[in-house]
Amino acid sequence: MWYDVAITTAITYTEAAPLETVIRVTHGVITRVSFRPRLGHSALCHARVFYHEHQLWPVSRNEDLHGDKDPIEWDDYEEIFTAPYELLVRSWNEDDTYPHTFDLGFAQLPEGIVAPTNWGKVMSDIFSLLSPRRIFGGS
Repeated sequence: MWYDVAITTAITYTEAAPLETVIRVTHGVITRVSFRPRLGHSALCHARVFYHEHQLWPVSRNEDLHGDKDPIEWDDYEEIFTAPYELLVRSWNEDDTYPHTFDLGFAQLPEGIVAPTNWGKVMSDIFSLLSPRRIFGGS
């Protein structure tokens, strides 16, 4: 399923008191993300996306999504497995004259369709099953 949400942020919202927009999603894995600021933003409108108060995008805590006209897009693997199935977008506007709108889009697939990309965890689990202590019951 593809989600596409336009969020308009007025000049009254600041980083300390941002606009909070809830996006209701479903149980599944987000595999593609697109943040598209509209022409004329001059990088004055900013956003951060959260799931259960955990910042998903951008990953770095002190960073935010912003730009002027070029889309910011990437492949991702974000498991949305715990209810409530909602993303929270916190946005703010540094412009003192105009509100600004950006589009946030993302693809979400059912859990069974997407293979996990955390191969380090998969290999660790396999090796722990094959450890000599586990096989021979070492003390």
